[in-house]
Amino acid sequence: GSNNCRPYDDLDAFLKDPEMTAVYIATPPESHLEVARKVAEAGKVAYVEKPVGRCAAETKAIIDAFQKHNVPIYTAYTSRAYARTQTLMNLLQEGVIGNQVTSISYKLNGSNLVRGLGPTNTTTTEATTALLPWRVDAKHSGGGLIMDVGCHLLDRLDYLFGPLVNVTGKATSSSKHHHKESNTNTEQKQQQQQQQLVEDYVEMQAVVGSSTSSSSGVAAIDSVGAKVDCIWDFSAKEEEAPVDELVITGNGMAMIKMAGMSPSLPIFVVNSTTGEVVKEITSFDIPQHAAQPLIQTIVDELRNKEGDGVKLAPSRADNALRTSIVLDTILSSYYGGRETGY
Repeated sequence: GSNNCRPYDDLDAFLKDPEMTAVYIATPPESHLEVARKVAEAGKVAYVEKPVGRCAAETKAIIDAFQKHNVPIYTAYTSRAYARTQTLMNLLQEGVIGNQVTSISYKLNGSNLVRGLGPTNTTTTEATTALLPWRVDAKHSGGGLIMDVGCHLLDRLDYLFGPLVNVTGKATSSSKHHHKESNTNTEQKQQQQQQQLVEDYVEMQAVVGSSTSSSSGVAAIDSVGAKVDCIWDFSAKEEEAPVDELVITGNGMAMIKMAGMSPSLPIFVVNSTTGEVVKEITSFDIPQHAAQPLIQTIVDELRNKEGDGVKLAPSRADNALRTSIVLDTILSSYYGGRETGY
């Protein structure tokens, strides 16, 4: 009942609660490592919000903390457990595009899929500075919106097809997210200038490697060597039509087209020659909360440690680290490195 809920304003006191066994780390990524180390030391299971760390070094340090104390850690790449993702996996296994993936392309145009982009407001002395929201402040997030949105798509490719290797890419900025100076005092202007201008356009090229890790498992379909091309353009003007399209091409007579970020929009099987839609899947089990299916797999796993045929939760430490490494690779040149600060 509600009488059992106990609020805390101190992390150390919270972690001493004997009735609490698991922690959801959902603060901005800047604080993930500090919080995670305390959670691991306290012996509490952790569910860490993506992208886990601001860079691969931080992600690995978080993972190492839990391994040191032999405590489970799970990562919040929620789309792995979507019914829509499982439907896509089934289609690939059925051979609707052939028995081998040859290419994967993705394009996102616009930032309408991103929440929380209003100015940051606080009740502290920073209240009037109208600083950038943390999702586009590299010190807090590790980069631009690719860290909040693009990581999901990258991780889902890893899940369905295998790890991305031979990764190259570039990131640029159109200055869209640069804070516009207004009637602010000198101290406030200095704070604004210290916020690094994040990238808002990212390209990535890669190929799919072999699936050997526990969380990647066996790919839904033979995809080794498939070419991967992705573009995230968060700088698009409001009047431009938004784009969110994932295209999966195989060695058969059809391809799959679908929105890359949605848990509920249709999946289309399209004739590769004529462009005709030959199959459309529109019905998916949509949870009340987006993370619910993944969290349920985690709870089921934890409650059945001895094993009762329970399937392991699909989003763990190793897949999060692989995605962090890919993000580092495509953002490194923009930031002049990824492990020395933001």
